[in-house]
Amino acid sequence: MAVVKQLGKFSRSLIYLTMERYTNEELTNMLLIYGKCQKNQRQAAALYVERFPVKRHPGHGFFHSLFIILIQYGTLHASVDINNIPNDNFLRRILWTDECTFRSDRRINRHNEHHYAEENPHCRKETHIQGQFHVNVWMGILDNYVIGPFLFPENVNITAVTYSEFLVETLPYLLEDVPLAIIPNIIFQQDGHPAHSSLLARTILNQRFPNR
Repeated sequence: MAVVKQLGKFSRSLIYLTMERYTNEELTNMLLIYGKCQKNQRQAAALYVERFPVKRHPGHGFFHSLFIILIQYGTLHASVDINNIPNDNFLRRILWTDECTFRSDRRINRHNEHHYAEENPHCRKETHIQGQFHVNVWMGILDNYVIGPFLFPENVNITAVTYSEFLVETLPYLLEDVPLAIIPNIIFQQDGHPAHSSLLARTILNQRFPNR
């Protein structure tokens, strides 16, 4: 009963997400070291760094979480049922996000624009229009909830600073209609945009969504 209560502090899905960063050999070594340190999390974390200095090092709390997950569920890796998404708790906790740029000249990212024809259609697109402007729009999907959209100010590009300000000042309000039971378990997804991977944004996200 004590084990179940301790695990209640964590989300099984979130722990699994962190575990996917490591190989089975690395996870096994963590469990062996955790046992050697008589289940002392901080000692285990320090010993793991000492023995494997070039490996990725988890926080000390991960050792206990890994041990509890193995006891309760008997596996180290999650399985995702892509054919049964409505009942897959892991997928339902992912906040899928993306941005899109809307321009007054109707120009889009040509990387995503394709024309298919049996003969050359000689496609042309008018791109130079006076007084043009653009608006960046952010939107997310979480389970059955549409988050947003949020429109950034006109002609403002998404940089590390503007994106980080959005995460701190705007995102919490966009999530107000999401049930409180879901909020602590959210897994925040984003693409490889430079603003997303900036140190400033990653620091904010690690504080807001720790171990995810």
